[in-house]
Amino acid sequence: MDERTTAADARAFEQFTLEEIRRRMERTAAVCVGLFAGAWIIGRIALAGQPLEGPGRLWLGVLTGVAAASWLIFRYLPLAGRRPLVFALVMHTATAWGAAMHVSRMGALDSPFFYVVYTLPPLSISLPLRLRARILMTLAGAGTFAVTYFARSPAYLDHPMIHVPMVVLTAVTVISVVLGHNVHRIMRDRFLFGRRLERQQAQLAAHASRLEREVDDRSRALGDLATALESATTERADVARQLHDDLGQLIVGVRMELAHLERRLADVPAGDGPKLDYLSNVVETLDGSVRRFIDRLREPRSLPPLSRSLEELVAPLRARSELALSTSVRLETPLPPREREAIYRLVQEALTNAFKHARASSVRVSVDGDARRVTAEVVDDGRGFDPRIAATGYGLRGLRERAAALGGELDIESGAGGTAIRLHVPLAPAPRLEASA
Repeated sequence: MDERTTAADARAFEQFTLEEIRRRMERTAAVCVGLFAGAWIIGRIALAGQPLEGPGRLWLGVLTGVAAASWLIFRYLPLAGRRPLVFALVMHTATAWGAAMHVSRMGALDSPFFYVVYTLPPLSISLPLRLRARILMTLAGAGTFAVTYFARSPAYLDHPMIHVPMVVLTAVTVISVVLGHNVHRIMRDRFLFGRRLERQQAQLAAHASRLEREVDDRSRALGDLATALESATTERADVARQLHDDLGQLIVGVRMELAHLERRLADVPAGDGPKLDYLSNVVETLDGSVRRFIDRLREPRSLPPLSRSLEELVAPLRARSELALSTSVRLETPLPPREREAIYRLVQEALTNAFKHARASSVRVSVDGDARRVTAEVVDDGRGFDPRIAATGYGLRGLRERAAALGGELDIESGAGGTAIRLHVPLAPAPRLEASA
């Protein structure tokens, strides 16, 4: 037992061998019933009118009964399933004894009927037995036959050709043991390999399920984050609008009051009136602070480069799976926020589909653009899908809606060789400054 074979594997193989011995002995007994009964019937027809004790006819009946009893035992007796080797040894010995009794009535050891002894050792080749049990089973049949045959006809021991069957029987026995042992080893290796393969498949299935759950969790987290960001953007816009409306009106009112006071106090000497310049500076400072605060609320924070965002997106998948992921971003200028978000979502959805459904081994992400147009492409070598059916899903439908909102288009090519998803988005030209007259 090598280091990869566990104790559970060894116990499972032992249980497998017990059931296999019982099953094969049951089939062997059924075949013997047919053979012996057929031979007995043929003998009855050929020797019609002779007494039952004619040459071999009685012992063919006995052998048929032994085979039938063995079949019933292996078929219906529960103990035969727990101790099949014991019952197999009994059946093998009983069959060899009956065969010897039958052959001894048919002629001397140089008669063709004696050749049946050469068929006894190979009978145990197909049984999954350990070496010692195999030697015992092989020798039991040949030994029982030889002892019974020569005990019934001791005169055959002085036959001048006795050495020929002895040499042949010894060679057949050795060959049967060697071949049977090799068959047992092959059977054991195949069984243990199947067990290891089942464990590996179970581990791969559990790992794939765990990765799928992680992808689903991350997808939901990204969706929640996107919702939270949209909500935060809306709230910031509301706050900025309220600040502009409320504080802006108050500042305008204060300015009007200061202007009114300046007109009322225009005739008052400078040293005698209130110092309105200071109040005006305070109001202007407050107005500038409010405007800067509103601008910070209105404008989004600066985003990292698209190449870095895509690399951060694929890095967890590259680390946790066997996908070969590559990214390439070639842009002349930074993308506007909406176009950048659409491309990011395209890559995210395509990677999720390639990982969960396509069974791909490699995925290539590329983004190319100039001042007028940008194209994002995700290509995998997976098993593909029917775009007409997949188009009803929320993921691809959302990508098409984003593309339509930006005046672009989404192309999908999918087949047995893989899938390619391309997003083409036009970029609005930068505003031109007109020269003043």
